[in-house]
Amino acid sequence: MSCENISWRSGQELLKQATLVEANMFARAWKCCIFDPILGPGGGFEDHWESYAFDELLYDLKAIWDAKWPGKYFVVGHSFGSHLVLRLGAMLADTMLAGDTIAGLILLGAAKQFPEGHPIFRLPVFVLQWLQPSLTKAFLQMALASNDPELIQQETDGCNANPMYMCKAYYRQVRNVSDDEIAKCRSLPSLLIRGGQDGIVSASDVEALAVAMPLAQMKTVANAGHVPMLEEPGKVAELIDEFIKSI
Repeated sequence: MSCENISWRSGQELLKQATLVEANMFARAWKCCIFDPILGPGGGFEDHWESYAFDELLYDLKAIWDAKWPGKYFVVGHSFGSHLVLRLGAMLADTMLAGDTIAGLILLGAAKQFPEGHPIFRLPVFVLQWLQPSLTKAFLQMALASNDPELIQQETDGCNANPMYMCKAYYRQVRNVSDDEIAKCRSLPSLLIRGGQDGIVSASDVEALAVAMPLAQMKTVANAGHVPMLEEPGKVAELIDEFIKSI
């Protein structure tokens, strides 16, 4: 399943294109904070079920946010991480700080609603471990548009290295952002990026989120799947650069 390794690599690929984006952010004295739950909440202890609860992940994100350098930041979230980013924006809006500290939201592979608590993760961990290669294969067939054997093998190895107790705890406890929380982020400039061949998030899923966020720009990366920053990092960097210039 998709966990920490895929996020680390996708971040590294995007960073190769960072010069284009960084120059514009530096000129505006803006910074960037990236959050993707695929990184995992840390710990790595099999009995720490509560560490993977979505509220706990939000508290972790808020603690990181509180420790950041002063100034305005762009906040980046991928997949379900986009809902944590939106919940952070709503939390800051409650304290009247969202507009003062968030320059904009950049959400990749985002949807207004994701499936919650897939029933397969009710199976015992040892069964999930046995199924892991098949689950990984099915996930990557939906997530990747590329037929590059090196990329597929790289992601297969990374996904199969993830501990299934962590995947079970995470996916059993994921929760969607509420309509009220999205409404609190309506005033924030936002960029929604979807891979044109995403087998996990449909165009209508992204459009539903864009409708709820009037200032959102929706962009499609035609030759990418659910992880456009991994398959088309240069194109994603260009879209982010254009978004920054538009604000």
